[in-house]
Amino acid sequence: MHLSKTLLSLIFCASFALSLSCGSTTSENSPGKCEAVELEGVNYCVWEQKIIVETGYECPAETQYFHNIDDVAVCSESETPPTQKEVKDLLEKLKKGPDMCLSLISDYTEKIKTLDTSCTIDTDCKAIEGHCGLGECYYPVNKSADGAALSTLATSYESQDCGEGALCGCRPANLAILKCDQGTCVEDLTDQSCLDIAKTYQDAIAALDNSCTMDTDCKGVAGYCGLASCVYAVNSNADTTTMDSALTDYQTQNCEGDTPPLCGCQDPGSLQYECKANICVEIQ
Repeated sequence: MHLSKTLLSLIFCASFALSLSCGSTTSENSPGKCEAVELEGVNYCVWEQKIIVETGYECPAETQYFHNIDDVAVCSESETPPTQKEVKDLLEKLKKGPDMCLSLISDYTEKIKTLDTSCTIDTDCKAIEGHCGLGECYYPVNKSADGAALSTLATSYESQDCGEGALCGCRPANLAILKCDQGTCVEDLTDQSCLDIAKTYQDAIAALDNSCTMDTDCKGVAGYCGLASCVYAVNSNADTTTMDSALTDYQTQNCEGDTPPLCGCQDPGSLQYECKANICVEIQ
């Protein structure tokens, strides 16, 4: 004989009456009241209280995969379950209240859409620097456009530790080659080979291992002036082979021209690094 789902639910509730409040799915202990949280580019919906989840529970459509990690309900957009450390980080973000990181990313994206990109000639254009973890490395805009609002949002983003440990590998915005294309400022992609090499270099930086368990796990590697930031805090065993190879190609093809940029970068060995939340960071 098959029991109805309603009867099974009642039996389940009776079995755990001492620990759970049964009834509607919107009760205090309902896993349906999960909160949206973003972590390292992956969206989750997390229910902070420890629970026993009834078979048949459905996650929100945008985070459809359910995981029960240490009795914490975690819905994810990925089939791969989060690690215990990631669950801990998710719960820490929940303690801060509404996910300010997602809100700031949304505000930043909307602000970019309002930037003036109009032009009539190439010299009407300039590049506004983007911010690591929030968007592109830079944005081609009209020379009258002001990026102060983006910087303000980026400062708030950093103060919330939203993008801590991100390795973006961006070259300085003032090195971008721009043109006016049909009334809109865009990046000039004529020299595609050098741009491809630059992208390979920057992707290699983003792929560097910056995980750690203690301060001594960390070191600094130098970014190449004109292609990336000056220094990146990474794991002491991080493999820089792809990064170094791309730099050799970049220099061999004389992509930097006859006047290499002067960045005034410090020697990575003269700086100090620490392991913060299992991520290597430079001590400011």
